[in-house]
Amino acid sequence: PKELRHASGMKRLNYIQELANTESFVQDLATQELYLLIRDIGKADAFILLEYADPEQLLGIMDIEMWHKDGVELSRWMDWLELAQTCNFETAIRYIDATESELLQLLFTREVKVHGRDLDKDMVPDDLELHTSPDGMFYFTLPVGHAMAERLPLLLKMLWAASPERMRDVCQAARFDLPTPIEETLFRFRNGRLEDMGFGNPNEVDALFELVNPKSLRNQARQMLEDFPELRTHEEGKYAQDLLLRGITPPDLLSAALSGLDDDARSHFAQAFGYLVNKLFLARTKDLSMTDELPEAGAHAAALVNLGLAYVADESVQVATRVLKHIWPQQLFQAGHSLTMQAGLKARRIRLRCGAERGLVLFGERLEAGMAAISQPWPRFESSLSDPEATGHRWLATPAELALIETRIAHAEGVLTFF
Repeated sequence: PKELRHASGMKRLNYIQELANTESFVQDLATQELYLLIRDIGKADAFILLEYADPEQLLGIMDIEMWHKDGVELSRWMDWLELAQTCNFETAIRYIDATESELLQLLFTREVKVHGRDLDKDMVPDDLELHTSPDGMFYFTLPVGHAMAERLPLLLKMLWAASPERMRDVCQAARFDLPTPIEETLFRFRNGRLEDMGFGNPNEVDALFELVNPKSLRNQARQMLEDFPELRTHEEGKYAQDLLLRGITPPDLLSAALSGLDDDARSHFAQAFGYLVNKLFLARTKDLSMTDELPEAGAHAAALVNLGLAYVADESVQVATRVLKHIWPQQLFQAGHSLTMQAGLKARRIRLRCGAERGLVLFGERLEAGMAAISQPWPRFESSLSDPEATGHRWLATPAELALIETRIAHAEGVLTFF
């Protein structure tokens, strides 16, 4: 309910727990929604929701939480297992059952070394701890004082309680396999699931920043917009339908154009925009557990979609409303990004000529700050260029801001050419 969206975490948690069927409510959430809800309320309190999650949601939480760039952070898997165990032993077993066998295999190749039961215990060095599997078929060694040393005994009991047959297969394979190919397999499986959840493929998200020809998109919108198929939503349940971006207000043209859409068209755009934000979030952070960065990804997406929309629609609200029905937010984002990169490239060339990278200051303070902001890998707009009293950077969102920085760049180029 809207009245609970900005309420405290405990109020929202109490509301969910007091529902007639809490399990159905939780399992009806998209995986990303459940994950963000737990993080937003706070894991220390909201861990109890894991008790109601289905296996697909538990695996999805692992996909979101455990990876940093291309590598698995196994300590994060252990942290969530402990949260599940705090719920109850049954939830911990379900969490283990939802875990891929390859991830458990990675645990016993990277962090812990597995030995057969024929291991001569007297030959184990003093700097290694020795542990035994509950069925006595395997020995495990890890360095004394290792971060997992205290966790390992209970972990082994839970793993064998979940499925002794599975763990025998995992340990037998872990004795001879190397971590790298296992991690590559996990990464490949995870990529497919992230696409289903609406994040895009991690190997492909950087393509979001490919430069396009904004003029070509504008010409198509002018000449054949109605020939484009209208936006359609994907299969219900796979995408986070209600991605709340607190503190993010859509720029004026985008807001006005959205207001002109009917409910169905607005819903289609909302899902596509949510997909864009998720993809941008993944491209910016490479770590989906960094949820504090999600609002900034939303602001970034909204600004450049607005800029691309204003360019393609010639700043007409009526045309912009029609554009939103037919052109995907990602296309508008790429158009906006390409426009800012064109200005950024000019600014970088001028800064190179005037020695800015060596600390030389040729222009006034505000112009120097504006040139530095637009020269960033993701170009920004220096607020003081439009308001001398303002400070800080923001995303370029309007043709007026782009025109202002282009005028300043032309001025700087003229000064250099004169000298």
